[in-house]
Amino acid sequence: MRPGKKPKNTEAPSAAEMDDLQDDVLPSIVSFLPAHDAVRTCVLARRWRHVWTSATALRITAVGDFRSADKFNRFVDRLLSLRRHAHPPLESCEFDLVEKKFGFGWFLSVQHVYRHSLQSALDCNVKVLRCCFTPTKPSFAHSLPEPAEPLLSQHIQKLELSHIRAALDFSGCPVLVNLKMRDCITLDDNMAAPSLERIVRLGECSADECFRSVRGCSSYSPCQNCHLAIDFSTTRGRSYFFEGLSRATHLQLSATYDHSLIFQRDLSWRPTFPMLKTLVLDDWCLDDDLSEVILFIQQSPNLEKLTLELVEDFDSSMAIEGNYRSWDGTFASDHLKMVEIKCEKVDERINKVLKILSTFGISLEKIYIRQTDTSSGSECFHFVCTCISLN
Repeated sequence: MRPGKKPKNTEAPSAAEMDDLQDDVLPSIVSFLPAHDAVRTCVLARRWRHVWTSATALRITAVGDFRSADKFNRFVDRLLSLRRHAHPPLESCEFDLVEKKFGFGWFLSVQHVYRHSLQSALDCNVKVLRCCFTPTKPSFAHSLPEPAEPLLSQHIQKLELSHIRAALDFSGCPVLVNLKMRDCITLDDNMAAPSLERIVRLGECSADECFRSVRGCSSYSPCQNCHLAIDFSTTRGRSYFFEGLSRATHLQLSATYDHSLIFQRDLSWRPTFPMLKTLVLDDWCLDDDLSEVILFIQQSPNLEKLTLELVEDFDSSMAIEGNYRSWDGTFASDHLKMVEIKCEKVDERINKVLKILSTFGISLEKIYIRQTDTSSGSECFHFVCTCISLN
């Protein structure tokens, strides 16, 4: 400790200090507590008796003395029932259920939340709902039954889902503008989201997969390793995800190679993104000719920033000469201000990406490469010109 510097006070506030708090501050304090602890504040003092009912946020976790799934489920049901018509109204609700922290029936508790509590939280007119299941097995979402009904809410604006089965029909959520889905499974026919503007990490959200050892199948005709939950060729005839995202202004689409089949096949219908401003893509779209990247730019006339995140090991197939010269003309737009490439090293794959982008009229002056080095941190390079040969 430096001379003259006083140590930080890490002691809990005294009862007198707690009494000095203004009444309108107490609900905000309680909102940061896990729900079971928030309810327990009712025994602190008379003025705390009903404070928890005025908290604007609920954080429901499994950390507590529930001891059984039945007790946990009844607590959640009662809690949401009491908050349904409370004043002030509940603004946000979070389910953060980590399997390793459960000392009782994980699956029964999660299944109850999935089938009943999510809609009950929406019935409280929350604007923000986050449901994050953290299982010990990555394939957990496959064990959940299909959702009986799509989620319905006239108030929800931001929705975050993780490791669940989720319907992609958000037509019953007319003011939903922000959606984040991670490691979810859906068998829905199409994306329906009339007001959606911002989509983050809409990846691995389909049971359609290709189990090739190196890369997923990018052709329209499935290979023998493809598992298709929906027969595209006979029942679809249109876009799966992207048709319902015409109002999106920000998209972040991430997937592993074997889960990227749904995105690649969906792009074959050439969906349009007239309002898209920023787009983040990762390795799944980096085939030998960047056809998915090119199509996104061509179909997004107002795109301002494109980010390519190269996080997986370099695949030597990227060095094979592609057929990108078969694309007609250039797609460089006056609106496109920056292409950011994030990678661990500048290698032959980066060379190929630069060559293809420049072929279609994107100046190297607009391309920034952010190289991440775990030993020395991150550096950003502005490529007004480059030492990498594009010949």
